[in-house]
Amino acid sequence: MSNKIISFVIPSLNEEDTIGELLDSINRNTYRRREVIVVDGGSNDKTVEIAKTKGARVIKETGSFKCPANALNVGTRHTKGDIICIVGSDFLVPDKNFASVCVKAFDDETSAIYTKYRTEHSNVVEKIVSSRYGMSTNPTCVRRDVYLGAGSYPVIGVSEDSIFTLRVRKYSELHGLKEKFISSTFYSGHAVKTLGELFKQARWYGRTSVLFLREYYKETKSVFSLLKQTISINLRMIYFLSLLLSLLFYNSQFFVYPFLVFTFLFFITLLKNLKNHYNMLKVLTNLIFGLGFFVGLVSYLSGINRSRSRG
Repeated sequence: MSNKIISFVIPSLNEEDTIGELLDSINRNTYRRREVIVVDGGSNDKTVEIAKTKGARVIKETGSFKCPANALNVGTRHTKGDIICIVGSDFLVPDKNFASVCVKAFDDETSAIYTKYRTEHSNVVEKIVSSRYGMSTNPTCVRRDVYLGAGSYPVIGVSEDSIFTLRVRKYSELHGLKEKFISSTFYSGHAVKTLGELFKQARWYGRTSVLFLREYYKETKSVFSLLKQTISINLRMIYFLSLLLSLLFYNSQFFVYPFLVFTFLFFITLLKNLKNHYNMLKVLTNLIFGLGFFVGLVSYLSGINRSRSRG
């Protein structure tokens, strides 16, 4: 049995509906050398009370910009563990051997591990916007010294996990360390459950996307990679804008150009999702996300709202 301590770090803000179930699932883990830290961003519900009842150590989130990335950084600085496990407040750890498997995967040369995930499909919206199973694209667990040495999470609001992954990878290569993909355990979680939640999430993404692209270029120093990333994160906004412009210029000679763009994206969406009738409804969710992203981006560029916080 390893003597390493694993620290679960959980950012939270008004999570009374999910935090208790998450902490129960962690507490059922067979690996006992663990600690659980909940970093609260100012909840006004019963999140803190529930977390304390379940045995978690609750820390108040500090800093000028409050967001999940900042909360993770604050929490990690207060940990005692050798391994940091990054957990969303709406996650679950159904496998009681999850912590044991994760800790066992670390040796002197391992910097971070990736595990499988399973998305809980509790309603139609979740079925549309998220795949059921997959392999995490961002580290599930990271050595504490690597987390801090790599520069922690950038406090930018959106896609901070992508930047963190780049940082961990660069740090690992520089120090002769390796990342591992573990298929023998998994965590689960929820996607957005309503179209309203999807819009709010997209608005936050749009509002902080410029910050992400700046940080991404600093990490990659590649104009080509930046271009690809810019197209990728703006694609659903283009989806929405092409339809909007088609409607606005319906009686104009300019109608054909945005309409062709929308038609192309529309049919690509359908063709990619022919095997799943729920996923074909991404035509609708892409438009809603695109609208939210556009509203968020405009609010940032105009200076109306440059907050990095959620919501």
